[in-house]
Amino acid sequence: MEVLFELVRQLKFSHRISRLNCLFGFETLDQVNKKNELLGNSAHTIYKIECSDYFRADRSLLRVGQSPIEEILLAEKYWKGLSSDNPVVECLVKFPVQITKELTTPVPIDHLGGNLNGSISK
Repeated sequence: MEVLFELVRQLKFSHRISRLNCLFGFETLDQVNKKNELLGNSAHTIYKIECSDYFRADRSLLRVGQSPIEEILLAEKYWKGLSSDNPVVECLVKFPVQITKELTTPVPIDHLGGNLNGSISK
């Protein structure tokens, strides 16, 4: 699936940040929690970061088990920045990034400011 999504990106959306060479981040703590619920993964330290560029996409469009044509259509929708009915937002963050703060305790979303929040494993 990742190879197909990368192929569609290279052919039609080459200006987008590659999933194969990026940091995956989130704009809000709610998005981090939704991703953790979906993937059953919460063993990450959360950092507030600053970056020069990122692409916002709906991770729920990455589905295994679809026909090749359906996967291509989902990949095109993903790279266009469109969303499903139940989106799981992820941000493909272009390197380099600057870590500005470790968020070890819950912080209200409105106190995070306008910077992107990234989830980085320690």
